[in-house]
Amino acid sequence: MTAVYLLNHLFNFIAPALWLAVFLPGVCRLLWRGAPARLSLVEQMGVQLVVGVLVLLAGLVVLGRDGAMLTYAMLVALAAVGQWLMQR
Repeated sequence: MTAVYLLNHLFNFIAPALWLAVFLPGVCRLLWRGAPARLSLVEQMGVQLVVGVLVLLAGLVVLGRDGAMLTYAMLVALAAVGQWLMQR
């Protein structure tokens, strides 16, 4: 496997977590305009990305393969709970 293929696989592995990390804090800022957040937008995105990648890695280790629906369900659930905690 060449370096380009390896980087492509790694990017595609973290793409769901990256998408949620960018999308979720931005939408929450639009929906709750009056509520002050504890962390800045970039910090929220960073926290969401780290949590998301850890969930994807845990799903890969526990289930033995990438792309399981249970892993994606846990990714969405933990991202939502994490965002809720950061908005409190």
